[in-house]
Amino acid sequence: MNPPVTLLAVAMLACLAVPPVVTDASVPPLSLPFRRAAAPAVVVDVRVNGRGPFSFLVDTGSSHSAIDPALAAALGAPRVAKTLVSTPAGDAWAAVVRLERLTVGPVTAADLQATELSREQIAPGGEAVGVIGRDLLEQRTFTLDYRQRRLDWSEVAEGASDQVLPLQTGGGVWLARVPHGATSLALVPDSGAEAMVLFDRGQWRRLSYRTGTNRLQSVTGERTARPGVLAELNVGAVRFVDYPVVVVDGADVDRAHGDGLLPLHQFDRVTFRPGEGLLQLSRGAAAGRLGSETR
Repeated sequence: MNPPVTLLAVAMLACLAVPPVVTDASVPPLSLPFRRAAAPAVVVDVRVNGRGPFSFLVDTGSSHSAIDPALAAALGAPRVAKTLVSTPAGDAWAAVVRLERLTVGPVTAADLQATELSREQIAPGGEAVGVIGRDLLEQRTFTLDYRQRRLDWSEVAEGASDQVLPLQTGGGVWLARVPHGATSLALVPDSGAEAMVLFDRGQWRRLSYRTGTNRLQSVTGERTARPGVLAELNVGAVRFVDYPVVVVDGADVDRAHGDGLLPLHQFDRVTFRPGEGLLQLSRGAAAGRLGSETR
C-alpha cells in the first residue's frame, strides 16, 4: 500500500450562516508571512476574540473556518449548533462554536460560526489550532505567493504568462473551470491538497491506473483510493504530463465537490478574485511541464 495522501480541506459544511466581515479602510492592504512546516500547509498568525496570535491553516478548500475545541473553551466560545462536515473521504458531525472576532491581517470576521476540529484532525503533528476557510477569505481578493511565502491581501497585477480561470463561487466550495479536451472540468483550487485527486466518473481523458492502493485522509477520516497517472492536463502555462494522481471512485463523491482537487502548491502564485469570479494562476519563470518529479 502506498503512503496516505492527506487532505486538509473541509470541503463543505452545511447549515452555517455566513458571518459579516468588517474591513478597516484606514489600514493599508497587508502582506502576511506564512509558514510551511510541511507541504502543502500554509500557516499564518491570527487573532481570535482579540487574543493571540494563534497558528491557523489557510485552507481554500474549506467552506468554513474551524477551531480546536481546547482553544475554543479557553476563549469562552459558546457551542451554538452542530453541522455535517462533508469531504471526499466521507461525512461526520461536529459541534459549532461562535467566535466574536477572527482577524487575519486587515480583515476581521465578526460573529463567525466555526466548526470544532481537533488539532490532529486539522494537521496531525502540526502547530495549527484552527482553519481559515472561505467564510473569511471570500470577502476580499487575496494571493498565496508560494515563492515569497506570503499571504497578500492587495491587488496583484496579472502577468503575461498568468492563466485566469473562471471561478464558481455559488456552491459550498470554490470550483475552477479547467479546459479538458472538448469540455471543461470543475476542480477545487485547494491549498490543503497534498496531491492531485481525481473523482473518476468517466470524465477524465487518458487516465490510467497503477497497481496497489492509496489511503485518502481528511478531517472526517480516510477512505481507500487508487494510484493513477494522468497523461496530460494543461492549466495555463503549466502542463501536468504523465502526472501521478490519486483516484477516488466518483460514484462515492457528491457532485458538489466537483471533479477533483487541484493542489495549489504546484504554482508560484495563486490569486483568488472572488468578487469577479476569477482565479489567477502564475508559474513564473519556472513555467513548463510537471511530470513525475514535482517541487
